[in-house]
Amino acid sequence: MFSLALGGRCLFEVDVACSKNVQTRPCKPGNAISVSLVSGERSASESMLVIDAGRILFVTTVGEVPEHRAMVPLFAAGLDGEYGITVGGVERRFRTSIAPADLVRRVNGFEKRMAVMAIDPLLAPAMPASPTLCLEALDDLVEDFSPAAWVRLCSAIGLAKTDAEHPAELVEAVRLVRQSSEENVPGKAIASEVGFSLSHLQHLFRIHLGTSMRSYRTWCRFVRLASATAEGQSLTAGASTAGFFDSAHLTRSFNHTFGVPPSFVSGSEVKIHVVSSSQEL
Repeated sequence: MFSLALGGRCLFEVDVACSKNVQTRPCKPGNAISVSLVSGERSASESMLVIDAGRILFVTTVGEVPEHRAMVPLFAAGLDGEYGITVGGVERRFRTSIAPADLVRRVNGFEKRMAVMAIDPLLAPAMPASPTLCLEALDDLVEDFSPAAWVRLCSAIGLAKTDAEHPAELVEAVRLVRQSSEENVPGKAIASEVGFSLSHLQHLFRIHLGTSMRSYRTWCRFVRLASATAEGQSLTAGASTAGFFDSAHLTRSFNHTFGVPPSFVSGSEVKIHVVSSSQEL
């Protein structure tokens, strides 16, 4: 285990099995990232989208992705080799990683296959329990999708519901945001519903979930959009169903979060598997 601290705060935790080309300069203070590296090569497969309660996985070939800031934690894995993440002008090479919400970064998949899972903050782990098991489960998943392989992947990443670790009022606010994500319900109304001021509720979202209430609402809309497109709706119709004002709103939000347009993860060549379309975890 390799740890790098700055000002008393751990910015990187790395389980190193293959660390060539990895620099050791820290990113900007406040931008924490947990990463794990393993060696070995993986085979390629077709593009795949997996939708489940609180998580969305996409597998495809990835090149250079412009700077972006995800709204929720992202698990990533290189199926065919290492990929690069640049934070604060410093590039590091990984095989698996988990980046927290709001981390500004660029990604380079070097035109190889990558798996990226967006994870609801209530499920997000601190670090993959086993990078090797993650890659083995992904291999099985892309070769021949099965619920068993999906469960093994989520278990290897370390996903677990964390409601008990958060204030009951925050958990209720999260439920209300999910429930009303297709509407433009003011944050103040949700705060009032749980007995808090808006500023205090926003503070709780930041402290406990690492993201803002507004960003979390957008994440819930992405989940609804994924389910709508899996049901056969077009991106335009799905955007409306999910609560985006129009296609331009969807494109801006998607680019800001993932660094690519929504068309990147849609198309007839993408195999879609819906484990659960529910917003409830």
